Amino acid sequence: DRSKSLLCCNEKYTHPECYPIEVDEDDTTYSKLTQCLPYVRTATSPRENCSLGPREQVNQATSFLDASNIYGSTVERASRLRAYRNGFLLTQQSSHYNTLLTITNDDTCMSNRSSQRCFLSGGELTNLFPTQTALHTIWLRQHNNIAKQLKVINVDWDDEKLFQESRRIIIAQIQHITYNEFLPIIVGKNKLRQYGIKLQHNDYDSDYDLKVDATALNEYASAVGLFYYSLFSDQMTFYEDNDGNRKAQKSWSTLLNDPGLFYNGKIDIILRF
Repeated sequence: DRSKSLLCCNEKYTHPECYPIEVDEDDTTYSKLTQCLPYVRTATSPRENCSLGPREQVNQATSFLDASNIYGSTVERASRLRAYRNGFLLTQQSSHYNTLLTITNDDTCMSNRSSQRCFLSGGELTNLFPTQTALHTIWLRQHNNIAKQLKVINVDWDDEKLFQESRRIIIAQIQHITYNEFLPIIVGKNKLRQYGIKLQHNDYDSDYDLKVDATALNEYASAVGLFYYSLFSDQMTFYEDNDGNRKAQKSWSTLLNDPGLFYNGKIDIILRF
């Protein structure tokens, strides 16, 4: 079963794609938890033009700014996220009537700190940081709001038409934010002009070239592209009232993979980060 992880700490045999890490008895951290840390090489992929050379890895995410982190990169994941009604994405309602992401159907992602199941979205790291879960929630609500407005304007559109058109608008918004707000901060406006990727302030751009390979380099996807983790401060600030007068700070280590933070109206506190 290719969907299951390899058991790399099996005493009887070691799979050639495994490199188990034995934990020393004097290890102050991991020796209390386990004697072996499983380490599995990522799945391989053919090189460009099937040329010979060092092995390349499969990137399960798409290389395009297509909002796959919201809608998924596979037909199966996309289907699980849809409500199949009025073009909506699937949601759940908290006790305070705030729209939340739908949840996983199994217990494999339940947090150690909470009895709540983890949220389900297009990306695999939806639950890693509360701010990341919050962004997924924002785009979920945005998609459904757009679908609702399109339904009013186009009463004859069916679910599929409403969903796809709402998705197209979301993709356009994400691309606009990326090129007009994110990249100018990260690489600078001069670099955008130098490489000809600065968008117009008005109207549409027609610079997209089908002939350009949009594949993300493995070096970027697995290493350089993770630079944004260094942008986080040591602690996250929560605003505990509507006026922003009461603040609370928590360490990131206490917030990881904890979907329980978003229930009972707490989602609105986190959305103000």
